[in-house]
Formats: sequence, structure tokens, C-alpha cells
Amino acid sequence: MKLATLVPDGSVWHEILLDQVQRWEASVDGAVEVRIYPGGVAGDDPAVVRKMRVGQFQGAALSVEGLVEIDDGFRVFQMP
Repeated sequence: MKLATLVPDGSVWHEILLDQVQRWEASVDGAVEVRIYPGGVAGDDPAVVRKMRVGQFQGAALSVEGLVEIDDGFRVFQMP
């Protein structure tokens, strides 16, 4: 499984994702391998959503900008 994110490589958020990936992989006895693409190497959030739609990525840790690509209702999180 390929998972894209904008969180910086080596950041606290990246370390948390790596820890979560270890838990996911352990929970399925290694039947699924997750590879994280951090730091926007897969593109910005809208690009990642497009790549998910065509099957290039199977998951993402998205910001509101990316979530809005999936459903406009997420704009509520941009309100002041």
C-alpha cells in the first residue's frame, strides 16, 4: 500500500505515521506492506487525490485542501 502525505520527512508527524504503519502491518501479520511517501514527494494534496482515484496511491494523510477534493463539505474546517 502506498500512502502519501505532506508531513515533512523525519518530523514528529512522520514518526507517528511510521509507528502507526508498524501497528497496521503487525495487525495483519505482515500481509500488507505500507510505504509512506512524505514531504510532498507524491505531489500536493489535490494531485495525491487524483493519483488515488486512478489507483497510483491507496491512502493519504490529507489536509483540508485535499479533503475538499473529495467532498466540498470539508470546507467547514476552513471557516474562521
